[in-house]
Amino acid sequence: MDYVKQIDEATYQAVAAMPGARVYHLKPWHDFLESVFGWPVGAVIGRGPDGQVTFFLPVVSKMGTSLKKARIALPLSHHVEPLGTPSDWPAGVLPVQVHGAGDGHDGARVDGRVMTVLDMSAAADVDTVFKGFNKSSIQRKIKKAQKSNYALSREASPACLDAFTSMQAETRRRQGSPTFPKSFFPEMARQMGADFHMHTAINADGEAVASIIFLDDGETTIYGYGASLDRRDIWQDGVNQLVMWDAIEAAFARGCRKVDFGTSPKSQPNLVQYKEKWGGVSVDLPYITLGGEGGGVERESAAVKLASSVLKRMPMPLFQLVSPMILKLAA
Repeated sequence: MDYVKQIDEATYQAVAAMPGARVYHLKPWHDFLESVFGWPVGAVIGRGPDGQVTFFLPVVSKMGTSLKKARIALPLSHHVEPLGTPSDWPAGVLPVQVHGAGDGHDGARVDGRVMTVLDMSAAADVDTVFKGFNKSSIQRKIKKAQKSNYALSREASPACLDAFTSMQAETRRRQGSPTFPKSFFPEMARQMGADFHMHTAINADGEAVASIIFLDDGETTIYGYGASLDRRDIWQDGVNQLVMWDAIEAAFARGCRKVDFGTSPKSQPNLVQYKEKWGGVSVDLPYITLGGEGGGVERESAAVKLASSVLKRMPMPLFQLVSPMILKLAA
């Protein structure tokens, strides 16, 4: 079992064929992280007698909020399992904290988060998928938005990406969370190529008012990012639900049969319940620390709550300048 600072092309090709390999295990996502944040992605790799890859875990070695180096697999990637059987996982090469992994391993623990997935594999058609949504809060709002004067775009044009970056900053400041660098979404679109899908609602004035980004991962599509303008008419018209439905409908047409809604803290039950109203099923998200004590940010700590309060009050130009630097440390 070895830790390598740079993953070669032959290894990436072998990893792509391993059971359980996801978009986060592969080169486009790793190139994206290095391009935007300067995080080179290495890996812990195990090989069999013939040199075949039997274990693979991508790892970023980065400076954390404690200003100490930490190994994390991977920042901004919510579900990165080590590839290989739990009995083969290393005990002494790391430590590294791995979220979304640990089932079948003695060291697995639950960290207060859940992941929610919509399974569409039994649906005969997309109308069947729609009927599985909550009638009052999802179906009704989609139908209301469809009757309103909103156009839908499925293009990741520069204008749509710029609008989304601005909406994302507004949304994350409201939430008290650090936002992404301006290059984040354009670079993601470039690196992910055909697996990057953007959906935008545009009002009668030609203004982008809500957007969603999905990332395809085989037969699963991942709800990566969403944002909207903070306006009452957007919420009342059901525009966010309309954009989500457009993304799910397009994913079903592409052959995706699962929608991964990502992770949510159990301390935010309303968020978990909202995802479940889309037909999602939530399960505990385990994690494991391989080879020692893990690090990371405690999201419910007093320090995080204080930082969140400060971010909410920042003027937008200062927020867009400072908060990406915070994100780079805290991710």
